[in-house]
Amino acid sequence: MSDLEATFPVGLRVKGRLAVVVGGGGLAARVTARLLAAGARVRVVAPEPAGVIAELGRKGLLEVLDRDYRPGNLDGAALVLACSDRGEVNANAAADAERRKIWSAGPEPGHAAAALPEPGV
Repeated sequence: MSDLEATFPVGLRVKGRLAVVVGGGGLAARVTARLLAAGARVRVVAPEPAGVIAELGRKGLLEVLDRDYRPGNLDGAALVLACSDRGEVNANAAADAERRKIWSAGPEPGHAAAALPEPGV
């Protein structure tokens, strides 16, 4: 059985819960928008975040940590979405989440975040 076949799609109620998004690119922006629309509190960890993520952070709509990922960035999280364009960063975030018993997903094969549709779909 492949990793993708070993997954189970779920709908998580994230309203009021902290979701950590690791990465600051297009996938991270789409995931962040979906989390905010669902009422989650969002923390984005990305060196030099730009675009919509930086703008939402400036408006105080989410927390932005302008730095490389560190395990402590997951403190208080109920969900971790590894959306970096660097596979090793995603793997580290997923492993840290697993050790802490935090739900996680990411863009690697078998992770649900890769299947998230564009907002409004």
